[in-house]
Amino acid sequence: MASIRYCVRHRIAAFIFAYVIFLNGLVEGAPATDNSLASGTSPAGGIAFYAENADFYRKVTVLESLAWPCQEFCVSLKKLVADIRLSNASPEDKEADADECAKLIYDVELLRSASMDYAELRKMVNEYRAITRGLKRKQATPERLTKLKNALKNLEERFKAKENFASTTLNYDNASYYRDTARRARDILRKYKVQTPTSPDSHDQGSSADRGANAAELEPDLAGGAGGRHSGGGENVQASDPGNETMRTLLNDRSLLTRLDTVQTEAEKIEELLRAFTTKIRDTIPEDIQYNYDTYCEEFIRIRGAWDIYKRYNDISETLKRISPTSPQGIELIREQQRLELALDEYAYIVNSLYLGELERVVSHILFRLGLFEDHRNYTGPNLKDTTTSADENTPQDITGEGETTGGLCRTQASCGIINNVRNKKYAKEPSGLVAMGTRVIQTMVALGTMVVL
Repeated sequence: MASIRYCVRHRIAAFIFAYVIFLNGLVEGAPATDNSLASGTSPAGGIAFYAENADFYRKVTVLESLAWPCQEFCVSLKKLVADIRLSNASPEDKEADADECAKLIYDVELLRSASMDYAELRKMVNEYRAITRGLKRKQATPERLTKLKNALKNLEERFKAKENFASTTLNYDNASYYRDTARRARDILRKYKVQTPTSPDSHDQGSSADRGANAAELEPDLAGGAGGRHSGGGENVQASDPGNETMRTLLNDRSLLTRLDTVQTEAEKIEELLRAFTTKIRDTIPEDIQYNYDTYCEEFIRIRGAWDIYKRYNDISETLKRISPTSPQGIELIREQQRLELALDEYAYIVNSLYLGELERVVSHILFRLGLFEDHRNYTGPNLKDTTTSADENTPQDITGEGETTGGLCRTQASCGIINNVRNKKYAKEPSGLVAMGTRVIQTMVALGTMVVL
């Protein structure tokens, strides 16, 4: 009889102990309160690695900017093949030029393909950053988080097809090859006096030889970083090489300055609206507007960077019309223009006609939707107040995160997001880690004590 009671007591104790362990398992499986876990982002690797690498993103934008204008040479080069055969040059020169033209057509076709790959990589990185910003936004609904996590998985799968190309982009510098291809194409087209689609406008400041007797090549690669920045200092920069004619042509296109001015003005209005909103109001902005802004906010920064370069370049051009290019002031202004031509390497993809048109539509749409949101808010609930943050307390960093200045070209290089620093409403009542751990210890001690007593 005693042995039966002993067995029953031990079975009861074992049941209680197992129950406590089960409860502990539930606590361990509760939703995480740590931001990195709650975000649902995957560990570093794949697209995460490249999206967080600033040097990679810069290389992508520079190489895309150098590659896409070169495809304009393709039609001219293909027409030139027949012209070479009909020219009065010697048979040896004809054969050499025809071979060079064939090689250039092949190289330009490669650049055309590469420019599309760079554009796709850039858009994937922007999409990844938009998704991860949404996942880190603590007030997001469970449905929204699920949608973003699925989008992230889909993006990671799509990126696998581009990962080898991304690795090559990061580890090799093809900028010199792209510049050299443009230079070779112009040389052979000029030899046969073919007008290239990207020939400088009539108000161009001239070739390297026209700009001064001390002309020298200025062709930085991607590694230094300084070559792609506009330096306002007075360093001794010589005349630009023919490889910069593409950027010079783009900078002399006044219509692009007009379009950039319109886009950057609307982008400024978007940020002004967001700065005026309190944290509580920003919480109520529709998710699709948030996502669109998160996707393109870094492009807004680059639009401003491109606009700064265009505006300064054209201001200098107007000044040079009134002074002698060989005067001390004229020489220094021409050198500054050369630095601006190099600086545009990082932003020229913005003024690709197709992409600039896309940016114009996106910026106008976001501004229109935010205007409707503001009108609706003023009509239905203009007295919404945030007990912790006033509109006067909002800064650009409140909206877009930590910022940094990039060489004076862009006003703020930021990690952009509309809404930050908002408590997670769903899990606001979850116990902290210390409280949960203390609870588990007490439960375990009670179970052990029960076993001893029994």
